[in-house]
Amino acid sequence: MKLKVLIISHNSFSKTHNNGKTLSAIFSAFRPEELCQLYFTTIGSPDYERCRDYYFISDKDAVKSIFRRNRCGCQLPKVPVRDTEFIKSVMRTNTRPGIIKKYIRTLIWNFSAWYRGGCKKWLEIQKPDAIFYVGGDGVFSHRISVNLSEKLNIPLATYFTDDYIINPPSDCYKKLLQKTYKKTVTRSAMLFAIGRKMADDYTAYYNKEFKPIMNIVDIPPKEEWKAPKENIAINYFGGLHLGRAAEIMRFARFMRDKVKDSLKKSYTIGIFSFAALSEEELKELKDLGIVFHQGLTGVELTEAMRKSDILLHVESVKKEFHSLTKLSVSTKIPEYMCLTMPVMAFGPTDVASFSVIAEANPAMVINDVEDSFMMDKQADQIIKILNSDIKLASIAEANYNYSKDHFDKRIVAEQFRNEVVSMIKNRQ
Repeated sequence: MKLKVLIISHNSFSKTHNNGKTLSAIFSAFRPEELCQLYFTTIGSPDYERCRDYYFISDKDAVKSIFRRNRCGCQLPKVPVRDTEFIKSVMRTNTRPGIIKKYIRTLIWNFSAWYRGGCKKWLEIQKPDAIFYVGGDGVFSHRISVNLSEKLNIPLATYFTDDYIINPPSDCYKKLLQKTYKKTVTRSAMLFAIGRKMADDYTAYYNKEFKPIMNIVDIPPKEEWKAPKENIAINYFGGLHLGRAAEIMRFARFMRDKVKDSLKKSYTIGIFSFAALSEEELKELKDLGIVFHQGLTGVELTEAMRKSDILLHVESVKKEFHSLTKLSVSTKIPEYMCLTMPVMAFGPTDVASFSVIAEANPAMVINDVEDSFMMDKQADQIIKILNSDIKLASIAEANYNYSKDHFDKRIVAEQFRNEVVSMIKNRQ
């Protein structure tokens, strides 16, 4: 069957950056010529092995097009180009805007020439049969996706990877977002959410079925977990936003105050992240004995994970961050689990990421609560596990088996392709 799917998302397909990596994995059963992408945010270089037809519109392009209506955004070359101004701009990291900026951004895109300024001609060449939209908290991208689905008369599938609707506190922008989400959900012929927990909650909230789909990975051959002889290397890999740096510090204090003195072996805690920390934060990490390393990608990242003895995941217990992470599943959880490694989680245990880890084996999922008795009880359990190579090896094996059953890219990507094809056929 000849088909073309238009992916609309804030980030492009990527080999290195979280959301882009997830997209590339999900669409790995599609051929590059079957995909095209419209995106708006420059984080990392596009993945040309997954897709060759890209159209990029930045906020700056949208502003300019208010006054110059015949141009908005640009079609990227069909092959990667190095050392150009465009690629340099792609490597810049964008910060998340506040409420006022979100409103301004919404207005700018409403008045922009995002469609007639070049995207229309590009779409006429692409001739997509369906749209797959990765929905976030940008009202403008929701409107673009629904608008194009109606203009082109093609089905829309929508995928939510973060929760901005159910758990976050209410404000004026959230009310606008709720109305926008409702229109997107109503228009969508198929709906997805990242993980079972979000899919179930959104299904109940919108009274419309959401299917779970997470980051999926190439499952490597099973390896035997090797017990460390003297020191246990506990390492965290990933971003430190949403209060995660402070939570790792809380974890370090928990280990120092309640676990350390009862262990047969020593341990170290390391962080591998691209995050830019303040001098004060770096000093606090050092005082707690946490070693900060520069972030890694690709083969180097996998090697560093394999050299670890235990992989750490954290989420913040702070209310403002907890509400944003409660239904989301970190993209690195499948990457951790498929390496036949023990995974330790520290934070609020009701978050979706922790639920996934606990489904494989709950033994090292630690609930960070202000209850000394509860923390002592959990510390006793962690001590028993860290002092037992057999228990750690058993947890590592359980994680691998779970990843093979749930995150195998070859199987899940093919199932996803079949669902998209079925959606298109049902519309024809």
